[in-house]
Amino acid sequence: MPSYPFVQQSNLFPFGNLPPHEVLSFFALNQTGLGGQLVTFVTGGQDPINGEGYSSQAVANAYTNIYSTLFTNNRRVRPATFGDTKWEVAGMTLYTTALRDENGNLILNMPDELRAARAFVATGQSVPILKRGQLTIALSQFNGSTPTAGYPLIASGTNGGFLCITPSQATGTSYSSLVVGRCISSSGAFQNGFAQIEVSV
Repeated sequence: MPSYPFVQQSNLFPFGNLPPHEVLSFFALNQTGLGGQLVTFVTGGQDPINGEGYSSQAVANAYTNIYSTLFTNNRRVRPATFGDTKWEVAGMTLYTTALRDENGNLILNMPDELRAARAFVATGQSVPILKRGQLTIALSQFNGSTPTAGYPLIASGTNGGFLCITPSQATGTSYSSLVVGRCISSSGAFQNGFAQIEVSV
């Protein structure tokens, strides 16, 4: 598992169980965003034959008479929102998608090993997505709900976050198709709060 930086660069903490065969690697996030977001398949543009190509976005700065655009994965996912079903949710991003790191360095200029060690992918490139496994994640991703061991999770908010709901709510017709995992701990106080979850889509 990558050594996720604690400050500002990811919602994930360095403890989890990530089975390699449960990780999707075919999709890019349609924006920049911290690792640890629930994501949903973007409708359209999912043809695997046309999955890659050059975009119209400059790699860094645009210069006259110099053609230097990003090579990107055209198959996209977006942050999940309330109402996305467990069939629409692809899983949870494991890396942060960004053009530059916290020091202004281009992610594309980093060696592959350094990017992987720091859990970064460059904007437009494929991000690993966990569809089944256990993670430790920042409390901010719970969007105001309280983590409780054994309670189900549904997508909520605009940050790829989720809500912890009661088991009785999860069995009702309103939420039964929305459950994408469960809490497996209560919250801890370290680094502004965290909890352990199990993703299952």
